[in-house]
Formats: sequence, structure tokens, C-alpha cells
Amino acid sequence: MRFKHRFFTAGIVALGYYLASLFLDIVPCQVSPQVPNPQYVWSLCSLNPDSFVSSGAQKIFFGFTSRLTDATFIALILPFLIALIVLSLRFRKRKKEE
Repeated sequence: MRFKHRFFTAGIVALGYYLASLFLDIVPCQVSPQVPNPQYVWSLCSLNPDSFVSSGAQKIFFGFTSRLTDATFIALILPFLIALIVLSLRFRKRKKEE
């Protein structure tokens, strides 16, 4: 499988994950009520901007950031890199044994 094809396929996978994350709760996040000493609980959230403006809850996407733009960037880059690595390992050129 050529690198150009792997790159394109990984981009399609990343874009599909991002579009699905707008409608489905598939992004790992930590959720806590807005209190002085919050205790975060792992959950799954969506990246829908309309649901992000919920009052009374703090969300930390991917355990890293609470900003929606950073979470969007991570949701595009992380699946792209994972798909590219998996495709590279799966369709690696095999050396001819002589």
C-alpha cells in the first residue's frame, strides 16, 4: 500500500471520527460539577459546541484540556496518527528472502 494511499485513508478515518464525535458521545473526558474542590469522573462526551455550554459541569477532554478548540485538534490528529501507524504496520513491504 503506497504512502499516499495510507495518508488519504488515515485522513478519512480521522475526519469520520471527528464528525461522529459531533453527534455521539465517543470522546473520553473528565466531568465534574462546578464546586470548589472538584472530583473528576471519567466519562464519554461529544464535541458538539451546543452541548459544551452546559451550566453546572466542568469538562476536561482527553484528560488534557478544557478548551473545545484544543479537543477538536486532538480529535483530528490522534485518530489520524493511530490509523497511519496501523496501516503502515499492516501493509509493510516484505523483504524478499533469497
